[in-house]
Amino acid sequence: MSTSLELLLGPAPPGTPAHRRRLRSDDGIALRLTSNAGDDQVMLLSSPGHLPPGTELGTPRSLWHHTLAHPRRPGLRLSLVVPAGSVRVHLMDVWPRHAVPPQALAEVLDEHSRRHRLWRAALAADGTEDHGAIDGTRLAPDHWAILPHPYA
Repeated sequence: MSTSLELLLGPAPPGTPAHRRRLRSDDGIALRLTSNAGDDQVMLLSSPGHLPPGTELGTPRSLWHHTLAHPRRPGLRLSLVVPAGSVRVHLMDVWPRHAVPPQALAEVLDEHSRRHRLWRAALAADGTEDHGAIDGTRLAPDHWAILPHPYA
């Protein structure tokens, strides 16, 4: 039986676990694809940057996240995640094993990469760098609302 990632990407290269893959876009965005232990869900993850200093999420001891259903792909959920005790922003797309057929994977990867670029630009505009250099610029309370919607 093939794993979820083998169905989407073909056989894993030698030495690569069947449930984990790392991809890189032409412009350098690092994407991680994993399937869970039961191989019934696939997760696509990237990290576009860091929150500005002083940003309070109200959950210092637990994961902060916001999740929405994908507007055109039933079963696919889009999340913005900040781990507890971290300022690192993660974008995470999760779907059941068969919700994204292999012929649609390139479009899902492109959409995720487009959201990653939008978040990277928004976080950098507030004085953060993708590689961890953070200055004292604070995030305006309404800043997140003006991000362009990736499906507009």
